[in-house]
Amino acid sequence: MVDTYISCLIGREKVVIDVDSTDDKTCGQQQGALFNGLYDHTIYNQLFFHDGETGQIILPVLRPSNVHTSKWAVKLWRRIISAIQKAHPQINEHTNKHEENPSLESSKRKYLDQKV
Repeated sequence: MVDTYISCLIGREKVVIDVDSTDDKTCGQQQGALFNGLYDHTIYNQLFFHDGETGQIILPVLRPSNVHTSKWAVKLWRRIISAIQKAHPQINEHTNKHEENPSLESSKRKYLDQKV
């Protein structure tokens, strides 16, 4: 799915990557689906990476409900950025629209500083 997204970036100079998590209500005894008190039902805690300008989904990740909202976000974000930079070196700015996640923002700054 990431490769499909990257193939659509021809001609772009900037990419805005939006990272969001959401609950996906489940029924029955599905593996990895657990009760989450915040949502008051049994869920999967999905993580979505999508283009903040076009809305195109870059990568959906199905996670069990007992993981923290930012679980795997930094690791996957780095993989996506590396793949984008490898295929499209002209794209040199990557921004997360929701900057309330300090661990992701700190990691992003360190990663991009290393690349410069």
